[in-house]
Amino acid sequence: MALVCKELEKVLVGRTKAVLRTFPAGLEPLYKRIIGQVKHKRDLVEVRLCKQILYIVMLARRPLGLNEMGFITGLLEDILNNLQYLQDLVGSYSSFLTLRKQTVYLVH
Repeated sequence: MALVCKELEKVLVGRTKAVLRTFPAGLEPLYKRIIGQVKHKRDLVEVRLCKQILYIVMLARRPLGLNEMGFITGLLEDILNNLQYLQDLVGSYSSFLTLRKQTVYLVH
């Protein structure tokens, strides 16, 4: 439910009911929809990086900092040092991930 609410934050009030009807029932179809939206907004390289970030956060035993995230994903040094770019990649999955003080957390 929180994922749907987070997505609805971006919708104009008058369109809420119409947009709400477009959400699939159940979590798995909802997750697929959100991941599919990332694929349409980014190129293939960025989609791969976004997926890597999501997988790493899901498997990590603790929240990871942006610099750790970049290192683990094996990003090139120029990307690794570009915190804004890393923040944008994490932001692609804002329904699943949140960023606080340069640390990436799962949204529960």
